[in-house]
This record gives sequence, structure tokens and C-alpha cells, in this order.
Amino acid sequence: MLQMAGRMDVLGTETAFEVLARANALAAQGRSIINLGIGQPDFPTPDHIVEAGIKANKTADQLKKAKALAKYEPEEYRPGSSIQDDLSLAKAAGELGTTIFHPVGTCKMGSDPLAVVDDELRVHGIGRLRVIDASIFPRITSGNTNAPTYVIAEKGARAILKPNPAAPI
Repeated sequence: MLQMAGRMDVLGTETAFEVLARANALAAQGRSIINLGIGQPDFPTPDHIVEAGIKANKTADQLKKAKALAKYEPEEYRPGSSIQDDLSLAKAAGELGTTIFHPVGTCKMGSDPLAVVDDELRVHGIGRLRVIDASIFPRITSGNTNAPTYVIAEKGARAILKPNPAAPI
């Protein structure tokens, strides 16, 4: 992630602006165990994510130096122009990186032993309990999870309202 600021003339008035260049890893590769102890969660960072963070910072730095932006005099302030070597960029990417707040896939849907819910979103072995959220996604979407979560909510609402006297709930 690179944050930079500059100034531009907007209708005869000097105005400050800020640009945030950010790279997000949307396609997970493999699975990780997350430690949810006291304090911040401990998210393991695979090597390919660290390498992507380094590359993203270098690409954003090239963008900052683009001739088209020169008149705006952009000034980098995170992670900082002095940070150029890969080790320091990797450290900065780890400090500035986030999860983008879209966790999914913690409640598998299916009928196999690892599944948490069935295709009607009922929790296996617990009557009158359903999971109706993004946790049933098999993997994260490449866009925002909001719209697909609405689809799951609609599926759950229909399942709850469906007349089915033989259902265990």
C-alpha cells in the first residue's frame, strides 16, 4: 500500500489531495489457521502474498514518479520514500496490510463429515439453528461479498418460510 499527497489547482484554488494505491490478494491459495487469542488476530502471510506486497509498492512508486503526476508534486508518506529495499518493503506491507474485512468460508455447506450446514442452511445436529451469511461460501468472491450475501439471505429466508412438515426443525 502506498499513500501519497499533493496539491492541485481546482477552479483557481489550490487544493490538497490524497491518493491511496493498494493491492489486495483476492484469490486465496490454500488454507491457514488463524490464532484468535487476546489482541489482534495472527494472520499468517504466505510468501506469494509478501512478494505481491513488495511488487505493489514498487509499482505504486513508479506511478508516483509518472510524468503526468509531476505537476501535482506527489509526496509519499506511507510507507515512505526512503523505504526501497525488498526486506523493508515486505515489512511495510505486513504492517500496512489488512484482510479487507471479508472473511468467508468458515461454515462449509454440504453432507460430508466436514460440512457444518446442509443445503437448507440448517446446522447439522442442532435443531432450529441455521447459518445464513457469507461463512457458507466455499471461497471468497473476487468482488465485494455484499451482493452474494444477499443471495444467501434470500435462500435462507425461502428455506425458513418453505412449508415442510417433515423437516427436523
